[in-house]
Amino acid sequence: MFAETDLGTFDQLGPRGCYDEGKRFAETMVQTYADAQNLDAKIARIFRTYGPRQRLFDGEMIPDFAVDALDGRDLVIYGDETFSTSLTFASDMVEGLVKLMAAPAGIGAVNLGSDEEIKLVDVARKIIALTGSTSQIRFEAPLLFITPLGLPDSPRPKNVWAGSRSRASRTALPKPFDYARANKALIDTMRNEQ
Repeated sequence: MFAETDLGTFDQLGPRGCYDEGKRFAETMVQTYADAQNLDAKIARIFRTYGPRQRLFDGEMIPDFAVDALDGRDLVIYGDETFSTSLTFASDMVEGLVKLMAAPAGIGAVNLGSDEEIKLVDVARKIIALTGSTSQIRFEAPLLFITPLGLPDSPRPKNVWAGSRSRASRTALPKPFDYARANKALIDTMRNEQ
């Protein structure tokens, strides 16, 4: 028997329910369509990716940190000093996606992302140093929908990516700042209109 309070793996009615269920539904639809049409479809589970030309004012960590550091505002981490994530540079992710498309049929859903854990406070410190900012790091209570960010357990991508991941990810952190700096006038105009 199933009780009405049974939630399964996660709470589909919780603050993150639409995010989690949306991803699960999308994977189900891709696999169902591939099965029905006898297609070779791949499912990529893309973990935190960053790079130049990311949308500004969209709540993404690296662009927000870059803009705030350039303006001398506090860099806000919604958590404490132990809050961590992984980061993959966009060109590494594109390489992984291209290799996934060429992988054998039936590989299943594949986690694409770095399995190297990095603390957000270390990212914020590096951004402050790269921009020469006077910004401070401020910790605030996690937002309702923020949960600990897991690392990808990625045995399948080891065959797909063939060890190339994180090559650019380790050296590319300044690139988003070049973009933010180049678009500073646009950023200031957008802020003044808000």
